[in-house]
Amino acid sequence: HQNAWNVTKRTLLSLKPIRNLFFTVMCFRGSHNCSAVTSFHDVLTSATVLSSYVWLCKPCKESSIPIKPRKSKGRHDSTVNKSDPESQQPKEDLVASQMSSSEEITDHSTFQSWTPHVNRIAERARNVASWVLSAFKTRDKATMMTLYKSLVRSHLEYCCPLWNCSKNKDIQQLEGIQRTFTSKIDGTQHLNYWQRLKALDLMSLQRRRERYLIINMWKVLHCKCPNDIGIQFSVTLRHGQKAVVPSIAKSSSQRNQALHDNSFAVTGPRLWNVIPTHMHTIEDPMQFKAALTNFVKSFPDEPPAPGYSRRNGNSLLDWSGDKTVSTLSGGSTFSMAR
Repeated sequence: HQNAWNVTKRTLLSLKPIRNLFFTVMCFRGSHNCSAVTSFHDVLTSATVLSSYVWLCKPCKESSIPIKPRKSKGRHDSTVNKSDPESQQPKEDLVASQMSSSEEITDHSTFQSWTPHVNRIAERARNVASWVLSAFKTRDKATMMTLYKSLVRSHLEYCCPLWNCSKNKDIQQLEGIQRTFTSKIDGTQHLNYWQRLKALDLMSLQRRRERYLIINMWKVLHCKCPNDIGIQFSVTLRHGQKAVVPSIAKSSSQRNQALHDNSFAVTGPRLWNVIPTHMHTIEDPMQFKAALTNFVKSFPDEPPAPGYSRRNGNSLLDWSGDKTVSTLSGGSTFSMAR
């Protein structure tokens, strides 16, 4: 079994989200102390991970997990490889080329949409989800939900207030990953995606992104983060602290108007004006998040999905305009978002 253990150890070392895997194991063991997991052997002997030990011991080619070759630590490691063009490139030029490739999406002169970024994070999350479904044999609700929230969903939400997508195809692509993963959970195969969200007590990724936008607006209001884009609030006795929605010149092109309307500077204030007035004065972040979660869950959650007939775009702005839903939620300030 020594060879199998060596393969398993290298496999685990090659995974980027290894810290999340340790966190998952601690959740399974009911421990909140990092010292509970002292070695990779503890990972393998955990109840859930142990069921996948046989799979992880398979050859790397069969398990389709890429193993990076270990670099040799000889005395000549610091020498420059003359056959490698990058090694001969000046350090300043190399850093500049790497920065230009990573910051390509933020170039305002060539910026069109966030679709390329959405495609990249969707592919990354898809790969992680495939690994989880292959590595873990169990399909029970507690295990699958823990793995999904810690390993997969984080790739789909990182820094989402910046790139919050508005195109229907981008929203469907991200929701499709959650839709596919949740369909593998035991006891939910007979439910459609919208029903699975209710059964698993999940919010759609679209709804979670809007929730994050509102949380960032709360941080701006209470000076928890810099107000770099100059968001303004107007205070009235009747409506509380409402955000001012910036306007754009009517002579602007349709493309510029679309970019303006979908930016955080516009979407954030509109969503902030949807929440009830009594939530504006909450200063404790955890209390505000709890109240906000209860509020957004009071609306139907029907995200865009192929083959599903929707009543609207599923945004809180769309549901707030529905008089029936507004009455059921007890909101009287929803019209302020328009």
